Formats: sequence, C-alpha cells, structure tokens
Amino acid sequence: MQPAVAGIADKSYKITVRKLIEGFSIVMILMAVMLLIPNLHFILIAFVYAALVAVLQIITPLVNAVGMECINHGIPINFGIARGMGSILYAAISYIAGALVSKFSTNVIPIMIILFYSFLFFSILTFQFKGMQKGFVKDHFQEEKTKNAKTIDFVKNNQRFFLLLLGITICFASHNILN
Repeated sequence: MQPAVAGIADKSYKITVRKLIEGFSIVMILMAVMLLIPNLHFILIAFVYAALVAVLQIITPLVNAVGMECINHGIPINFGIARGMGSILYAAISYIAGALVSKFSTNVIPIMIILFYSFLFFSILTFQFKGMQKGFVKDHFQEEKTKNAKTIDFVKNNQRFFLLLLGITICFASHNILN
C-alpha cells in the first residue's frame, strides 16, 4: 500500500503528506480505541492488530518524506542520529510496555498506541514548514514520472533480479510483523 499512498500524495494538491499522516494517525487512534471494547471477538482483535501494523508500515515512509522534504528545502536533518535515537527509544518503550503489561493488563498496549499517535497527530498539526502547504515535491513530478518509466523498463530487463528483490521483501515482511 505504500506506493499507492505515495502516488496519491505526489499527484494530489489537496491530499498532502501532512494530511495523510494526520488521517492515518486518526485511523490508528480509532483502531486502538476499538481494542478497548470489552469482550471483543479474538478474530476481530487479530484483524485490528493486523490493520494497525499495515497502517504503521504506511505512516513510516510518510514521516521519512517529511524529513526528506526538509532536506530538499535546505533544513539539515541527521538521519543517523534520528535512527539511533529511534532505536534507543524503541528499546525503552518496549521495556516500559512489557513492565506495564505484566503489572496491569494487555489493555496498556492500545492506550499506548492512542497516546503515541495522538502525539504524532498534534506534532504534525503544529509542524511549521511552508514547503508542505502545497504538497510534496510537486516541482519534481514530471521527473518522477520519467523515473517510474525507467523503473518499469528496469524490471522488464532484469526479471530474475526483480524476483530476488521480491523474495527479500517477503522475508522482511515477517520481520516487520514480529516488530
């Protein structure tokens, strides 16, 4: 779904990356609220968690796109420090979540999702970057169309390599599910 969502963001002047992040954050919050409904059937719980993981996989590159757009407008971003801090925070939050779940219940997880995505929602609402107001990378849209055409030619000319990449992608899908 990532390429489809990116395509929407690239082609639409009304639907910006910022609005997509806001919308997907609300979706995450609403799905997490659903998990707090008592006596929810386990199949519905599994479906909601799968949907949460899917939306998470969509939001992550959108947040990265905000960083890349900042770089395109001359705002320095150090992705190395950001990734490092993200890993440290992931470890700390995992530890805290585990401690809270063992002390209280698994209802802590949806509450944490609600808190973190509320924070993301309000962060993106208050983020001031004039280049985001009209959408992302509209000046480079024609260049992207050319790159996409070249990508299709590359896939046609390197079918075995494309299958290898597809296999690697499938392997990493299971890694992302575990995370």
